[in-house]
Amino acid sequence: MAIRPVFEKEANEEIKNLYRKLKEALKLDSLPLFFAYLGAFPEYFRYIAQQIDNLAKNHEFNKLCGETATEIEKELTEKLTISEELENWLNRYKYSPAFYNFQKDLQHIFLSNVKLTFIFIALREAVKGWAVASKKLSGEVKINAQTAKETPQEDFVFDDTYAKNYSIEARKGEIAAAGESALEKDLLPEYLVLCRRDFIDVLKNEDFLRLRVQIEQKFLNDLALLPESIYSPINVVLQYTSKYPDFPDLLYLLTEHFPTYAVQRMLFSGYMIKG
Repeated sequence: MAIRPVFEKEANEEIKNLYRKLKEALKLDSLPLFFAYLGAFPEYFRYIAQQIDNLAKNHEFNKLCGETATEIEKELTEKLTISEELENWLNRYKYSPAFYNFQKDLQHIFLSNVKLTFIFIALREAVKGWAVASKKLSGEVKINAQTAKETPQEDFVFDDTYAKNYSIEARKGEIAAAGESALEKDLLPEYLVLCRRDFIDVLKNEDFLRLRVQIEQKFLNDLALLPESIYSPINVVLQYTSKYPDFPDLLYLLTEHFPTYAVQRMLFSGYMIKG
């Protein structure tokens, strides 16, 4: 059995309230998919959500995240290239009011994703660091193969976009026929798809891999600067989750998938900033 995420519309009132608190603390309109998976383990989610909420509201944490976002955005601008197609698109449309407003929104999305990256790297270290020392993790985690299959990378990395099924080719003819007003309306989905295409290629690039490792190491080093720690050693995780048959899959997500996907999600939103 693989973990079945609990989405907002399906959650009971307690979980919905926790989702709402986290969205407010992180200043997000929609719930990041990570939390829907944690919501499948209500006792643990209740425990960890309070810590995340406290950290996300902390002034010093938000200051650290702002400084980190500025530094990483500069790194991405200097070290990552874009495709010719995306460059041509930007040269044509970057002064559009809709694109300008989206870039302002994107700065906020990027900052929120920096916060999520800190949170899930801290959570990984809280679980895995203690577990490695006690040699319990390898003995407890017997991963269901379905976990990797049913937690697809793109759902985590690209879930800030609303353009997954948008067809550039199909829209070009419609836009050309309808004129500039229609183009303005359909500008952002096309941009998101182009960025997504580019970023999927970037993920395979060795230079990007090195950059990603460097950036993740920075987050790891800066955990010492967090004004509040995430406390979640494996014995606590087991206390709240071991009654569920798929609890080993949760340990895998906490120690492997979630931090990796949080980093990639953060980098993708940073990659889209072209203001």
